[in-house]
This record gives sequence, structure tokens and C-alpha cells, in this order.
Amino acid sequence: MVTLTVYPKSTLVDEKISIEVVGLQPNSLITLRASATECGKTYDSCAHFQDDGSGYVHTNINSSLGGTYSGVQSMGLFTSMQPAPKEKRGTRLLKKDVTTPLITVLRVYNGFHTIKDFYKSSLKVLATTSVDRWYMNEDVERIPVERGNIRGILFKPKGPGPFPGIIDLFGGIARPVEFRSALLASHGFASLALQYFVYKDLPLSISKVTMDYFEEAVDWLHEQRFVISAGIGLVGVCTGGEIVLKMSTLFGQKIKACVSINGCPYHIPSHPTNKYKEQEGPTVPVYPKKLEYVDDAAIFLNYFPTSLPEECKDAMMKLENAECEYLLISGDEDKCWSGSAYAKQTADYLRSKGKNNWTVASYPGAGHLIEPPYSPMCSLVYMDYIDDLSLYGGQHDGHAKAQEDSWRKILEFLNKHVGKSVICEIKRSTRTNILPLALKSNL
Repeated sequence: MVTLTVYPKSTLVDEKISIEVVGLQPNSLITLRASATECGKTYDSCAHFQDDGSGYVHTNINSSLGGTYSGVQSMGLFTSMQPAPKEKRGTRLLKKDVTTPLITVLRVYNGFHTIKDFYKSSLKVLATTSVDRWYMNEDVERIPVERGNIRGILFKPKGPGPFPGIIDLFGGIARPVEFRSALLASHGFASLALQYFVYKDLPLSISKVTMDYFEEAVDWLHEQRFVISAGIGLVGVCTGGEIVLKMSTLFGQKIKACVSINGCPYHIPSHPTNKYKEQEGPTVPVYPKKLEYVDDAAIFLNYFPTSLPEECKDAMMKLENAECEYLLISGDEDKCWSGSAYAKQTADYLRSKGKNNWTVASYPGAGHLIEPPYSPMCSLVYMDYIDDLSLYGGQHDGHAKAQEDSWRKILEFLNKHVGKSVICEIKRSTRTNILPLALKSNL
């Protein structure tokens, strides 16, 4: 009898999982399939294995001979997930309700099969099981925030703290994104997933947002009694990575650490970074004629300048004014904009100003969306606020390695420069069979 086992059965998404198949006929050819459904949309991956005569296959040991990934990659079934054939191109696996687990169903089939095969005919399943992967564990509370103009969701460990405070920003996505803040809170941070447009009563266009909004958010979080008073950290990706760079230059000692993931250090037209205190600063040009399309997907790589034009030197953010440390993360295969070039230019600029408060982590093969580990690579994304597909780039193996390594660096960086929680970190040994709890708060 074939048995499929996964351990642990319930865990945080950034922890590795052991998957093994036993009871196979010697030298069997099998396909392992993983499937997940989120917001009514299905995502799949698969891997081909041949046992070595022992009747046993283990993803930590055995090499995938094909499917959606190849080689020995213990988490390959999770990192290589892609939208099912029936789904719209560019559909992104994005957990909406982080108080529930991302449930992944695992199945074993005889022979080698592709994802399309699973939808063409009914294939016999030899064994099946599932795993619950969480962003938010039982020691974290989720608190909607509506204070003054601020709109977002705060995730924090239960208790009075003080905890290291983080403001977490994403880019051009017209919906709340909570998963990274939930995961940061599971590591002992008080993280505000800050929304800044297309949410509740916030502006419908990013062009209407100013840096005053982010100043209000910094002041609010910094003043909370459950936050370490020395200062807070910032984490941002894409446009969020651009905004956190600007925040670091404006808000002085309140900012202790800044993680910019594929963020641009220039003021870009229609973005918030050049608007503050009812004044607008200089911006770089954009080049609509350089916008390219490949298979109906937009490539913004040359739409934005890859280097600072000589006549636009004043459009560079005054990063020398910051009093924080920088971690600049980028993907060499970013097709949305020149993330690695921007990281290098940021470091070069700081060096030219006599600063050494930066670390660059640039990853070969990584694309635009570098997310927590074992997330699927999103090389093609439908951007709802512009109603278009965008090519984000990346190669599976390099991108998966980048996400695993950069997440470790992010946690270490924030712990070092923002501070460790009074609980340090919720013990990993307690993260099985977790049942998250969303609590009400009087904040």
C-alpha cells in the first residue's frame, strides 16, 4: 500500500516541510502533485520521481526528473506552483485571509504526468494528504487600524511588548496585502501593513498620495506603548521599496532600519515620493515609447530610467540625510524595473556621500517580486489597477534561492537594528497544530 506522509502537518509558510512516499513497487515512476485553492482560484505544481528500488521517495533526498521543477529541492512543489490551466494569465497566489491556513493538497500518481494531464482525464490517485501552512500563528493578533488618515492592518504578538515596530509596504496592487506583516509578527515584530491607495476612503490613484500620509503613519506607530521607543523599521517592495527609501530621508531618528526590495532611489512622476508639505520636487522623466510588450505582457524595464539622467540630478533622493541602516535587496532578472541597477546606484550614492550604512543583496535569477521563502515565483502578474499584464521576470531556481536567503537576511537585519521582541521569537517548536486567533483591540 502506497502511503504519502508530510511533516509537520501544520506550520508557518517560511518553514520547510518533509514529504515522503513509501510502499512503492521497486523502480516505480511516479508524479507528486501539489494543489492549492485561494479566493476560488487553483494553483498546481508537480514533480517526477523514480524510486531507487527501495520503494521510497523523499523530496529532501530524491531528485525531481521533471515537472514544474527539477533536481533536489525539498520545497520545490511549493516554490514552483503556477495558476491552473483554467485560470486567467497572471493570476497570483496571494493569501487574502491570513487568519486561515493556505491548505495544500498533495497527491501521488503512477507514471509521469504534466499539470494539463490532471485536467484532461481522471487519473488514479495512489495516495493523498494535505498540509496547513500559516502566515499568522496563535500568538499573533490582527488589528484593523483607522486612526486619523491612516488605514491598514496591524499584526503584533499578544501582550504589552514592547516589540520592534515595522511599517510594511507593497507596490501597485489595488487590495490590502497582509501576509508579510502577519509573518513578521509571527517572528516577534509589531508590523503595520499600511495601505495607501484604493482602500476604504483612501485615494483611488497613487498620484494623489503624498509623503505626509506616511509621516502620520510613522508618528502613530512610533508613539504606541507596545513598540520599542528607539525607532522603527521599514520594509517595502516595488513602489513600496521606493517609498520606504524616501521615508528614511524625511523622518530622522524615528527610522532605524530600511529594507528596500527592488526599490528606486529617484523621484518618479505621479508617485508620492516627490510630494511633501504641499511642495513638489523634481522628478525623472519616463519613456512611454519604450514600453514593450511580449505575449501581451508589458515590460516596464525601459519605461523608467535605468540610470539618473545628468539633467535630473536633483531627482535623486537625499539619502545622506537618513539616520538608519539600509538593506538593499534586488533581483538581476527583474523585468519590471532595474532593481539591481537601482540598488547599486543607491549604494554608490551613499558611498559618494561618505556613508557606509548600507548592505546590498543582489540575486542572480531573481525577478521583481522577492517574497518570503517558499512562495511561488510570480514572473507574470495581472495588475488590476491598470488592467494589464506585467512581466516581472525571474527564473525558478534562482528566485527560490533569493527568497529563502533574503528572508533570513531581513529578519537578522531588523532584529539587529530595530531590536528584538521581549519574547525574542515565538518558539518554532510550538508551531505545529497552530490555531490563529484574531483579537479585538481598543487601539
